[in-house]
Amino acid sequence: MIPSNSDLHALAVHRAARRFIADLAAQAILPAVARMEAVLSAGAEASPFTVDEALAGAWPATGEACPRHEVIWATEGNDGGAPLSLRAFDAAGRMLLRRGYRAEFERKGAAHV
Repeated sequence: MIPSNSDLHALAVHRAARRFIADLAAQAILPAVARMEAVLSAGAEASPFTVDEALAGAWPATGEACPRHEVIWATEGNDGGAPLSLRAFDAAGRMLLRRGYRAEFERKGAAHV
């Protein structure tokens, strides 16, 4: 069976969320994350619900609950044209990490803040 475009977009979103969480862990800032934000541009073909599910599913099963996360539907440009931008913040609201994911939601340039 050939997967539909929506299935492929959902897989790409889940892959992007897993990569983002892995980057947080690799930089040893995962424990400091208090909130995550996903900005989905209007041109993206994934749904906000898929992004929400992907972030929750990508969080490691360490006994700690997944931090609060928001999915924002952007009607204008998003991080240099990336259809999906993922951001992590600490409890004081400082941005810890930002990543943008393009057409197939491949990683677009890293920006560690």
